[in-house]
Amino acid sequence: MLSLAGLLLICTARDLIWLFLALELTSLPTYVLVAMSRSSRIAQESAMKYFFLGAMSAALFLYGFAMLYVATGTVEFGPMRRALMEQSADGGLGAIPVLGLILSIFGISYKLAAAPLHLYAADVYEGAAAPVTAFLGFVPKAAGVLAIMVLLTASGVSEAVPQLPYPILMTLWVLAVLTMTLGNIGALLQRSVKRMLAYSSIAHSGYLLMGIIAGPGLGYTAVLFYLLAYGISNTAVFGVLSGLERQGQELEKIDDLAGLRQR
Repeated sequence: MLSLAGLLLICTARDLIWLFLALELTSLPTYVLVAMSRSSRIAQESAMKYFFLGAMSAALFLYGFAMLYVATGTVEFGPMRRALMEQSADGGLGAIPVLGLILSIFGISYKLAAAPLHLYAADVYEGAAAPVTAFLGFVPKAAGVLAIMVLLTASGVSEAVPQLPYPILMTLWVLAVLTMTLGNIGALLQRSVKRMLAYSSIAHSGYLLMGIIAGPGLGYTAVLFYLLAYGISNTAVFGVLSGLERQGQELEKIDDLAGLRQR
């Protein structure tokens, strides 16, 4: 419930502090969920990886937020938007706001499990119980996508001015291409059901980033529709996995699904 509350608060964020607190409120309960979901050692290990990498990503985007504050003199999105648009009209954004946006996007992309901050996803999906993995596959990803959309809108991107600054555009393109490529190739190499679905989730983050690149209007509308369709299908898959057991244990290998139609 706390994590869902954080997701809802992201949608109504009006300043950087609010956005930071909402992102952390979404993430922190999920670390506990992973650790509590199973009593096995692998669950504890994956929870620790998830927590420490999450702390690193939080430091990364918080540093980016600090640089945006330095560049604009405000943490509120309205005045920040006006300040950045004025700078852009006067000859383009300077190095500080651009670097701040890039660091913020990199840090938030951890929530999406987007490359290169995707390495934790397979271990966490494998370690957590299937119902928790269903939650992890959708809520943090939705939070990250919404946070990036809110941040880009606050930086001056709109339907009237959909073009992103060139360094930000290139950063998003590199993230999208890397994420789609590594996610799909990684999925092909897996023998564990959860690890395969983890890499599938990574690839989906790349598709979502392409909608963000398309910009406000049809691009953001497509992202929200994709999130809805992905959330339903992802939850359904893990719902099936959570209902399948063999000798009291979850199915782990793809080979364990053989003959599922008959059973």
